[in-house]
Amino acid sequence: MQPSATVAGNASPAAPAQRLPLYAMLAANAISGAGNVMTRLAIPWFVLETTGSAARTGIVGAVEAAPLLIAGVFGGALVDRVGFRRMSVLSDIASGATVAIIPALHFTVGLEFWQLLVLVFTGALLDNPGQTARRSFVPELAEAAAVPLTRANGYFGAINRSTALVGPLVAGVFIALFGAAPLLWMDSATFAVSAVLMLVAVPRALEPAPDPDTASGGYLADLKDGFRWIVGNRLIRTVLAMILITNLIESPFVIVLTVYAQEVFDSSIALGLLLGAFSVGAIVGSMLSDAVVARVSGRRIFPLAFSAICLLYVVLIVQASLPIILGLSVFVGLIAATMNPYIDTLFQTRVPRNLRGRVFGLRGAMAMAATPVGILLGGLLLEAAGLRVTISVQLVALLAVIVWMVVSPSLRALDD
Repeated sequence: MQPSATVAGNASPAAPAQRLPLYAMLAANAISGAGNVMTRLAIPWFVLETTGSAARTGIVGAVEAAPLLIAGVFGGALVDRVGFRRMSVLSDIASGATVAIIPALHFTVGLEFWQLLVLVFTGALLDNPGQTARRSFVPELAEAAAVPLTRANGYFGAINRSTALVGPLVAGVFIALFGAAPLLWMDSATFAVSAVLMLVAVPRALEPAPDPDTASGGYLADLKDGFRWIVGNRLIRTVLAMILITNLIESPFVIVLTVYAQEVFDSSIALGLLLGAFSVGAIVGSMLSDAVVARVSGRRIFPLAFSAICLLYVVLIVQASLPIILGLSVFVGLIAATMNPYIDTLFQTRVPRNLRGRVFGLRGAMAMAATPVGILLGGLLLEAAGLRVTISVQLVALLAVIVWMVVSPSLRALDD
């Protein structure tokens, strides 16, 4: 399938009105993403604040995380059926409503714990399809704006990373000043603003029409079509396997850095600086991904990005000074962040548009499935063997994956 927008390089100038839908969608994604991040902090804090129970807080956290995997597997077909624009709006409305009901019940008739669990589960279940829908909609909006597709995906990635960096800071300050319940009202408002932006500024006409060649007769048939297409596409199947394996290896990274900051630097400030430095580099890298993709062949992007991560592992093993690790973290974040916009572009140009929701959803589900397993294994290894051994195991495993990337016949198609 041919790309629906320029992947890299120059694009013809576009009128401001043509650019508005793309920028409106990016703004909606930023606002909705900020709401999601703040909600993930506000709800556990709200539970701890109102019940004083760490166990109940943990239960709510688990209930909030579980639907993300379910929605990844089953929500993609819903995105393809409902449509990208409509699914984005419905997802925001549902998320905003479920979040708003929590403080509304709390301040009026009272909120039972089981009611809170139902609301948290429902909101998280419907949130993931909205993100999938907006990511799937990027090619049509980029084409209308005459913006290279990789650049548009870079903007999308930079926004996601920015909200992950800024959202917790805003939530922490807001909770300290006003409490968790008022923050939930604010979270609800962000979803409403995102929905209005998509309704008002993104024309329905830009959404792709259903393709009769990929239409099916039922929801289960839609799911089977998505799985069948992935199994039959060697390149996408290999890239999904790569995502699963590398997420498994890298998911303990935050835990490793936490232990590292405690044991090596004896400072929580060092942990914040390390995570912040990587995030800043990742935001810049996402913005520059278009320039990187234009100059580096597809087969080399993944090995180069993961080689940079390996370099960071080496510096951590030798326990270099904090300034050196911070500087390298910025550099590694910058290089590694080019991967996600490239992967988004790859999927958007290779996957039939009526299957985008299903394939993107399954991609997210695979990443989600690997993360808790990797964190669990990383924690057990840290406990049993210590910091240096754990980082060394991650390094060796990642080097093995890089060798596989270089020699894999399937990944040669990235240069097509």
